[in-house]
Amino acid sequence: MAEICQARFRPAQDLTISRATVSSIAVLQDLAAATYHQTHWELPDELLDAHIGQAFSFQALAKDLQDSKVAILLAETESVLVGYLKIVMVPQAAYLERIYILEEFQGCGFGERLLEAGIAEAKSRGSERIWLRVWMRNRRAIDFCERNGFRIDGIAPIEDANFLMTREIGEPALAMLTRR
Repeated sequence: MAEICQARFRPAQDLTISRATVSSIAVLQDLAAATYHQTHWELPDELLDAHIGQAFSFQALAKDLQDSKVAILLAETESVLVGYLKIVMVPQAAYLERIYILEEFQGCGFGERLLEAGIAEAKSRGSERIWLRVWMRNRRAIDFCERNGFRIDGIAPIEDANFLMTREIGEPALAMLTRR
């Protein structure tokens, strides 16, 4: 996939990151449905569709966009929406609830750029750390997080199939990796 990215784009340079607004809900819904299906393809369609209908309904997304503790960032290249990130601010930390890049745009560096924008958002709001949950069997996502300075800190107490991963904010990912 990286070859496709390099042939079509200057990886990560042709990316525009913007804040989602109420007027972008419809395209966000389409993107969220597509990326969720790509990521969770092993689940039954009816289960996926029920989750997507609830988590990405107009009402749910509008509520998120009105919440001052939530930031949803959109990643776009050549007028194509390729990914999004949702981050929720909690005291002195930020919870990275979602980060998804369309499959055909993975390996282009867009995920790293989007993640760094989310971390910058969290830092600007006073967060000292960012944390997330990742499915234990999603090796690609775990590798992405580790390459970007996250470390596994445990297993999610509610869902034992998810790792908890954290990263301190303030250091670039490369500096954190070289200290290990």
